[in-house]
Amino acid sequence: DSFSEHMEMRIAKTGYGVGQRDGEIPNVLRVYLAETQSKKLKDVMEEEALVLECNLDDMSPERYSHVMDLLFDSGAMDVFISPIVMKKTRPGNKLSVLCHHDTVEKMKEILFRETSSIGLREQNVTRSMLRREMVVVHTTYGDVEVKRSYWNGQVVNEKPEFEQCRKLALEHGVTLEEISKEVSKNL
Repeated sequence: DSFSEHMEMRIAKTGYGVGQRDGEIPNVLRVYLAETQSKKLKDVMEEEALVLECNLDDMSPERYSHVMDLLFDSGAMDVFISPIVMKKTRPGNKLSVLCHHDTVEKMKEILFRETSSIGLREQNVTRSMLRREMVVVHTTYGDVEVKRSYWNGQVVNEKPEFEQCRKLALEHGVTLEEISKEVSKNL
C-alpha cells in the first residue's frame, strides 16, 4: 500500500498474464518483481573481531592444512600463514586466525591441541569490509555468480565465482579464460 521514503526499488523482472474472462476492460495482469534497498547504504561495514597468532618453528608443514581446515570449520573468518625469522635466526611461520569473540575459545583449543605452539597472542581489531552483492550472469555456457563490491556508491570490483567458472570450463571443454570472457561480455 505504501513504500518508505528511504527505500529505492529496482525492477528486476516484469510478467504479464491474460485471463479468460471477457469484460468491459481487458482482463490483463502485470506483475513487477522489484528489489528494494536503502537509499543510503553504507559502502564500508565495520565489526569487531580478534586476531590470534602463534609462531611455529617445530611443526611439520604437512599439518598446516589440517589445522587450517579445523579453524575454518569452527568459524574462523580468515586463517593465514606468514614466513618469519625467529630468534637465533631460525626460519618459522606465524599462524594468524581472524575470528569473532564468540568463537575465540574454540580457536584457542584448536591452536593448543593441534599445533606445536605453547603460547599465542590475542589482539582486538576492527574489520572493515566493502559492501558486496551477488549477481547472476547468464552466459552461453551457463549461469555464473559474480561478487560486486562498492566504494562510494560505485562498483570497484566484480569477481566471478571461481569454482563455478572452473566447473563450466570442464563441462564444456573450454579454457577458464573463455569462461571469464563470456562473463565479462555479459556483465
